[in-house]
Amino acid sequence: MNSFTCHAKALRRAVAFAAQPVKRRNTFPVLDMVRITASGSLVEVSGTDLDIECCATAAVIEATGKIDTIIEPKFLDGLLRWAEGEVTISREKDLITIKVDDVVAVVRELCPADDFPVMIAPVHHNATISEARLHKALTSTIDCISTNQTRYYLNGVFLHDKDGLRAVATDGRRMAIYDAGEPWPFDEMIIPRKMAAILHRAMKPGSNGTIHVKYSPDPKNGDVTLAPKQPANRVKFFGDDWTITGKTINGAFPDYTRAIPQPSQNITAVISAAALRRFHPKTRCSRAIQIDPTTGKMTYRKHDGTEVSMPVQAKGEKPVAFNIGYLKSFVNKAGTIRLETASADGPARVLTDDPALLQILMPIRINHA
Repeated sequence: MNSFTCHAKALRRAVAFAAQPVKRRNTFPVLDMVRITASGSLVEVSGTDLDIECCATAAVIEATGKIDTIIEPKFLDGLLRWAEGEVTISREKDLITIKVDDVVAVVRELCPADDFPVMIAPVHHNATISEARLHKALTSTIDCISTNQTRYYLNGVFLHDKDGLRAVATDGRRMAIYDAGEPWPFDEMIIPRKMAAILHRAMKPGSNGTIHVKYSPDPKNGDVTLAPKQPANRVKFFGDDWTITGKTINGAFPDYTRAIPQPSQNITAVISAAALRRFHPKTRCSRAIQIDPTTGKMTYRKHDGTEVSMPVQAKGEKPVAFNIGYLKSFVNKAGTIRLETASADGPARVLTDDPALLQILMPIRINHA
């Protein structure tokens, strides 16, 4: 009988990380599972939805032989959630025994571990980047990712080289551009929303660590086969005890530079997170907040006639209105933002204390009739 023992908390963290891409109630039951492989001093847990594969490792205290099996992550998490000590997983034929503290669970392996799909990872084009800078780049742009499936190429964060790594995301109404200042030797790539969110959660803000990246771009004139040994449009990120492998979005990101307005101070406003917290829109129909430099007030009006206004530091000759939800997403991260625009119907530059970050926001037209 083969078995391994490790700390329950360490295994729980590994299972939670690996299970992130796993979808429940799949057509193929194997995709509802995570794969657990243990031999020697490490146990590796992996999960996939065929587009993203997440793997995490935990240290093994003691092992006998090799364990390679698949288990439902929700079931395993329920056993490990309140455990404080060690967990032992053993296998005999197709029966898996899990001992956690004074709990013993026996489950039958639904299908062999060899049936678990493995994503072919890129093997070339290596780079190393600061974990703190990459985390900041995703923090600054991830909220602006589009959810419109028609323009699928906007459903992710665009990473490319612009005197170093630049991250861009836009949904057509707002855009965030962050210059990380880190060497980026790769071609352009678009990281899908789900993968970007998993990667963002995996990293620590302000960390002194590094993230290793491997990327396989789409060969322009390569030979196409039904089963390529090295598929294109794959990227892999390595952390200390985790890896994320996934498909990038196969499409061309639009020329976003054409949407960046020139600096102008015809209309300006300084808005804080504390000020916007006073406004609580209850419906999606009332989402605009008007900034009037001539009166020095910003006002939120509902369709039922309710009106809330408060002083604002602003300059200009015409009022301008913006989506209050978008403004809140900007100020919640920065604390205070400065809006600058050339006209009431033109895009505004949204500036913060971070000179590496530029945000663009389109205005809203309000009907007072």
